[in-house]
Amino acid sequence: MNHSESHASATGRTAASSAPAMPMPMIVRLHDARDVERCGRKAAMLARLRRLGFDVPDGFVIPVATSVSSGELSRALASLEASVAVRSSALAEDLPDRSHAGQYTTHLGVQGVDAVREAIASCLASSGGAPMAILVQSMVPAEAAGVAFSA
Repeated sequence: MNHSESHASATGRTAASSAPAMPMPMIVRLHDARDVERCGRKAAMLARLRRLGFDVPDGFVIPVATSVSSGELSRALASLEASVAVRSSALAEDLPDRSHAGQYTTHLGVQGVDAVREAIASCLASSGGAPMAILVQSMVPAEAAGVAFSA
């Protein structure tokens, strides 16, 4: 048995499992926000609708327990309209038996990296410590808006 085999045997790890994991992206494009545990339920559901061809405004997600630099945030914002919505995407939000609608802060019409950072902090503070991702989406010119619930 060589040194590598001996080490793998002693640690219970194979060469493949000891390889460094691929880093997770700090910011996730909305289209790619499939993981509810990282991106929250709202973002994951909007991503699914977007992939199915529904007209969902483009955006990105800052995953649960992730902080991003101003540079990363600035690059992500460059791909969106000048004005964005900064929204919660909590793990316990938009569940079949409870929605949590209106319980977390949302900021509309936010412009610029500093203002988006402040809006992110405000959304996170509204969670009361519950795990929450942040969803940032392009604002759309709307004449009317609403929420629909179904059973």
